[in-house]
Amino acid sequence: MTDDLAASIATAITQAFGSLASSILKSNDLKMEAEFERERAVTELAETREEMKRIAREAEAFKQRQKVVFLSNGVTISGSALLTLQETEDRAVEEIENLKQSGLSRQMLSRYRIQQLRNRGKAKLLGGVGQAGASIFKATLESRNQDRGGVYGPPIQAKSLND
Repeated sequence: MTDDLAASIATAITQAFGSLASSILKSNDLKMEAEFERERAVTELAETREEMKRIAREAEAFKQRQKVVFLSNGVTISGSALLTLQETEDRAVEEIENLKQSGLSRQMLSRYRIQQLRNRGKAKLLGGVGQAGASIFKATLESRNQDRGGVYGPPIQAKSLND
């Protein structure tokens, strides 16, 4: 094996390991990004739940204040007063439901993004392994071809017509 060939193979192996290391680092970065996205989604979900509880508490407190005002003014809780209280409760339920749907949509988007990041990480890793393998295979093939005298093997010695 010539020095040029050995250097070529060493370079190919170095490039292969560099490619593999780079893809591993990129894959790990994407895994970390996916984990951060997951943590953000968990935090956002907890915040949404707390907001829903807050809205329910405020709606109940407002409804109770309305009852006190009605009763202190001598209005019985029936008829239009009852409808007003029911409307207050219905609006709170609607607001909570809208918040819940919004939270679910954000959660689905986060799950999609997490899966996308994980898939990109896997693809980077597999691509790096493939590229490393291709570099080593190419260097090995070039080594064999050079040992055989070219791409198609040693040159064919034509017999002369005089033989």
